[in-house]
Parts: sequence; structure tokens; C-alpha cells
Amino acid sequence: MMNQLHKLSFKKSEIFRSNSTLTFIQPEKPNEDKIKFFFLVGNNGSGKTSVLNYIFNGLGEGKNGFYGNTNLKQGTKFDVFLTGKEHPIEFEVDTAGIKNNGFPDGIKIIYDEINTAFQTDKIISSTAVTVDEDKLPKERSTLELGKIIPQLLVNLKAEDDSYVSDYVNEHNAIPVNYKRRIDRFTDAFERMYNGSKKFKSINNEEGEKKIIFTDIEGKDVSLNSFSTGEKQIVFRVGNLLKNLGNIDNGIILIDEPETSLHPIWQRKYIDFLKDVFEGLNIQFIIATHSPYILQGIKDEESVVIKLNRSDDFELGSRIGYYPHSLKNPSVNLINYLAYDIVDELLHIELFAALEIKNGVGYGGLKDILNTDTTVEKKTYIASKKYNKINIGDSISEALPVFIRNAIHHPEEINRTYNQKELKDSINIMLEKLK
Repeated sequence: MMNQLHKLSFKKSEIFRSNSTLTFIQPEKPNEDKIKFFFLVGNNGSGKTSVLNYIFNGLGEGKNGFYGNTNLKQGTKFDVFLTGKEHPIEFEVDTAGIKNNGFPDGIKIIYDEINTAFQTDKIISSTAVTVDEDKLPKERSTLELGKIIPQLLVNLKAEDDSYVSDYVNEHNAIPVNYKRRIDRFTDAFERMYNGSKKFKSINNEEGEKKIIFTDIEGKDVSLNSFSTGEKQIVFRVGNLLKNLGNIDNGIILIDEPETSLHPIWQRKYIDFLKDVFEGLNIQFIIATHSPYILQGIKDEESVVIKLNRSDDFELGSRIGYYPHSLKNPSVNLINYLAYDIVDELLHIELFAALEIKNGVGYGGLKDILNTDTTVEKKTYIASKKYNKINIGDSISEALPVFIRNAIHHPEEINRTYNQKELKDSINIMLEKLK
């Protein structure tokens, strides 16, 4: 069983309302303890990053109180509920740091924060730093990743070369089944780059060790020349992989993994995590603004929680997707449910989904909705003659039908609607799709 975080209960917080709770695992629901991916969504200021900070400061013992806030009110307090714990672990955060009533044993936690200002230094030699050094990692990324990860790659390459050299000297043969230590990183990079970049070597050039990749044309390119998005893969992903050997049964927090990533990379990011951490029991808690990241989810293995700081008790509501999505929820649907974006494209999509659900075309669905007494109607004056409708006739249609026709037939000038009506129509169709 994973050592999962079940919920946070805030008693006194300068970020969230007093006596409020954020629930990740619902114990009364079957198989909830098998869910690995939890996504936090919501508008700017909803508290996504604050939640990640609270979790790390509690379970990772924190660093001088609430990270990044020098004006923390004394007495800020929250509880952390963990799997298999009879009583909650209570953390009191104040200006002196973290106090708790019994720090949990065996906690492993990594916090991957947003970072775009990667500063790199010249690497002139290998060092003793290597992977999997901490048996119980409690680590948050720093602004030094641009220095740490390249140095780590240089060190691992040196370790691999040394092992092969010693083996050859001793056995007069090249080791056949040796898995290079650097492959943990380079294999992962290549999964994300998908051929656009491939690790080649570490070269000694003018007293400096340079990390060399090849591009899609086979030309050598230095890591220093990578774009910001490409560096995100090397440095942020590299930081997650640094403790891969010891992170089983741990928690990984990721804040906005989509930063600087192309939409194609965003869409494959969750599958990438599943692949890299395959076989390990890890609870991922990911804050994101990206509908492409959320397209990688499935109901049985993930939960999306929309944060709302104005709620007095439960801070987040779970988002569900209608069962007639083709494979994954669409970008339009995610943008609406997670980020409150009301869009005509979603209306078109939902109308088509209702046709599929009912096994009818437009005419059949129009009749179904127009005769449904529970569906809101809208009346307009026809400005165009069609079928048995004449100019000047008063026509009443179900709101989804009216808006569908307004979108498809903009020449009918009397078919106008506002954003509230569009949202109401979308909600009607979402309800019908359940």
C-alpha cells in the first residue's frame, strides 16, 4: 500500500479559510487508495502552489516556516492525514519553523517547483555526487538545478567509464549486461524528445566538460544551446530521476510541469511519468493550468480537484468527465470544467456527443430536446424563410438547439445569445450526457 496523503485539514491558515479541508483520498470509495495521480486546477490565486508548499513543509519538515513567505502569521496550523495512521499528524507552522506532534516515519517526498532561470557553470571535473544517495529523500528543487544535473550527468558518465575500464582490464572483455547509470537519465530524455534530441557524449573541450546531444539532423549540439523547454526536460525531469532508486512508496509534488513545453510534450507528459516510474508506488500531486496535461488522465487512475479558496469547509470539488468522450476528455471540456472557459467549440462537441448517445442525427435530437419539458426554451423571430418557417414567425426551441443553429447559421440575425445562455446550454447537455 502506498504511503498516501489522504487530506489536509487547515485549522488556522493565512492562505485558506479556518477549519477548511482538502481531500485527496475518499476512504469510503472503493479503490481510491490505488489512485496515483491527483491534479490541482483552478484560477490564479486559487491556492494550488500554496497547497504544494504546505504538503512539503509538513511532510518534508520544511525550511524556515512557510516557504517564500517572510510575513507568516504565528499559529498557522494544518493537519496531514496519512494512510494507516490512526490519528492525524498535526503541523503548526510559525515564524520559528515547523512544529509537529509526531513526525511520520519513512516519508519520502520530492517537490519539483517551477524554474525557468537555469544558470549553468563550467564543469571542469567529476565529483563524488551520485544518484540514490538518500534512502529517505525529502527534497525540493532549487535554482541550482542548471548546475546540479549537468554535474550529475558528468559524474555518472565517469562512473560508467571507470566500471567498463576496470572490467576490461580484469576480464579482457567488454561487459555484456551492464546497465549504464547515466541511461536512467538519457533514456528518459529521449522518450520526451522523441528524436529531436539524443544524448551522445561528454566531451573535454579546452579544459571544460561539455554535454553533447545530436539533433534530428544528426548534428552535434551542446546542452547549453538548448531552448528553455528542452532544458526543462533535462533539469526538472533529471531532478525527479535523481532519487529513482529510493522513491518507491513516496510522494512527488509537481508545480506546472507544462512550463515552456510544446503542447505535444505536454500531452505525453503523464504517460511519460507512468513509463519512467513504472512498477513504483508513488502518489503524484500536480498543479497545472494545462488542458493538454489533463488529457493524459483516466477516471480510474486519477482525480482532478478544482480549488476554491472561498469555500468554508471543502476547498476543492472533484471534476468528472461525461462518459461519451471518445478516449480522453477534450481540451474544450477541460478548459470549461477546470478553468471556466465558455466556448462555442465545446457546445458543438457536446451536441454531437448527444447525437451519438441517442443514436440520431440533428433532426432526431432536435425533436428530443424540443419536446423535453425539463429543457429551457428560447423564443425568437425568424429572419429567414426555411422549410415551413416564414420571416416574422415566432419560433420556440430548446436552448441547445437554438444555440446550435445560431452557431451553424449566423446569417439568421435574430438568433442571438449571451455567455450566460451559452453556459446554461452547455450545462444542460452535460447533464443529459451523464
